[in-house]
Amino acid sequence: MERCDLVMLRTPQNKAWIELVQSIVASPSYQEELRSIQGYDLSFTGSVLLDS
Repeated sequence: MERCDLVMLRTPQNKAWIELVQSIVASPSYQEELRSIQGYDLSFTGSVLLDS
């Protein structure tokens, strides 16, 4: 299984953009769309794995 992560540079200028992307990726409608593509593990979709 291949793992794909989205990495974003947190800066004051990117704060609103990052929050928007997080809300979209974590939304039930987005995740439902992804479920229609078979063969992917979505258990971490929308999760922040590292925040530093």
